[in-house]
Amino acid sequence: RVFMHPSSVNFTENEWLSPWLVYHDKQATSKVFIRDSTMVTPYALVLFGGDLNILYHKGEIQIDDWVRLAAPARLGVLVRGLRELLQRAVAEKLQKPDVDISSHPAVAVLLQILAFE
Repeated sequence: RVFMHPSSVNFTENEWLSPWLVYHDKQATSKVFIRDSTMVTPYALVLFGGDLNILYHKGEIQIDDWVRLAAPARLGVLVRGLRELLQRAVAEKLQKPDVDISSHPAVAVLLQILAFE
């Protein structure tokens, strides 16, 4: 269990649309506090998080060996494919900053997911 640091902009936040947060700074004093945090959705976790494993027999997607999200295996396979396409698009953009990836098929799918969400 962690607590928002009193200097965090999220310190007074009481309601979250998602139970997942990413953070930049964690420190232990009287309690374990986090700062520089942002709420993220499960979509963000599966598309941009750590190592992704599909647990076919359990109907789950696992991220970094500890985050488990219920999902049919076929959805896990689709997410993994989209994630690979997004990683390629971002890598291309990093190698060639002048390239416009806004019309890349993976980016189009990502925008549809975000609009639906």
